Amino acid sequence: MSAHIHDGAQLVNKGDAVDHATMRGRQLTSLLLLIQGDGAERFCALGPGSQESLLWLAVQMAEEMEAMVEMVDRDVRSQA
Repeated sequence: MSAHIHDGAQLVNKGDAVDHATMRGRQLTSLLLLIQGDGAERFCALGPGSQESLLWLAVQMAEEMEAMVEMVDRDVRSQA
């Protein structure tokens, strides 16, 4: 995957967007499994700052996936 870091954000080349979104989707699924179901008790035992950080991470990953999907969608529509 070809990516560049700029001001804390990872910029992904258009051709890598699907792979990147898939990777982030798998990571987000794993993260969410840790804070629900069997992991909910551990999540609730964390301090408010740690809980906030984990939820912030999940939001950031979801937003990154959304941006990648939008990038691919624009590319597909422009080629139609």
